[in-house]
Amino acid sequence: PLKVPEGFQVELVSDRLPGARFLAVAPNGDVIVSMARAGLVVAVHPGAPVHALPRPVAGIISRANGVAFRGNDLYIANWSGVEVVPDYPKGTLRRYSLFKDMPHNKSHWNRDLAIAADGSIFISSGSDCDVCRESDPHLATILHYNAQGKEKKIYARGLRNAGGLAIDATGRLWTVVNQRDNLTPDHTDLPPDELDLVQEGGDYGWPDCYPIGEKRLPNPEFPDAGCKGYLPTTMNIPAHSAPLQCVFYQG
Repeated sequence: PLKVPEGFQVELVSDRLPGARFLAVAPNGDVIVSMARAGLVVAVHPGAPVHALPRPVAGIISRANGVAFRGNDLYIANWSGVEVVPDYPKGTLRRYSLFKDMPHNKSHWNRDLAIAADGSIFISSGSDCDVCRESDPHLATILHYNAQGKEKKIYARGLRNAGGLAIDATGRLWTVVNQRDNLTPDHTDLPPDELDLVQEGGDYGWPDCYPIGEKRLPNPEFPDAGCKGYLPTTMNIPAHSAPLQCVFYQG
C-alpha cells in the first residue's frame, strides 16, 4: 500500500489511465495526466466516476510527458520541445508549438519542464545511452528558454536523465536524476539516483562520474576522470528507484 504523511490520504480517482506519467492540477480543478507511450494528455474531472473515460485535451503529441500550468495555459513537454494549450479548458484541442528544436535522442526522451515566475522554461534533455560521450552537447542537460520559447541555452550539464523538475518557493530549480545501470562489480545498490539543487552553469559529472554520499567517483568506463570539480548531489535516492515527478508542498 502507498504510505503518506500524517494528515494526507490516498483515494482512487480513475482506473482508465494506462501508462500515466505526469500530473498537473488545472486552475478549474481538473487533473491533467500525460500518457507518454500513447502520446496523449487527458483531463480527469473532480468527482467523476473512477471508470469514466478521461477527456483528451491536446490531440496526439509524440512522447507527451511533463505538464505544467502558467495561469490557464497548459504547457506540455514532448520529444521535440513544448506544446501549449491556451486558456484551458476553453482552448482544449487548440494547441501551438512554443518551440520544437530539441535533439531527438535515442534514449531518455521523456522530458519534464518547470516554468519560472518570469514565464521562462526549464526543460530536461536526457542522455543518448546508458554511459557514453554525447554527440550533441544539448543532451544530458537542462535547457532554458525565454517565455517566447527562444534564446535556448544550456542551463546545467552532466545530468544523465533529469526525470523531474520543480521550482521551490524561493525560485530555485531542483531536479531528480535517474543514474546509470550495470555499474560493476555489483550494481544492485549502486549508483544512487539523485535529488539535486540545480545551479546555473553547473556540471553534475555524468558520464565521467557517479554519486556516492557527498562525493562523485569515476565511472569504470572513464577511470582517469577527475571528479573533484563536479557539483555534489543534494540527496542520494536508493539505486534504480527511478524518481520522476517532484513537487513542493506549500500548505
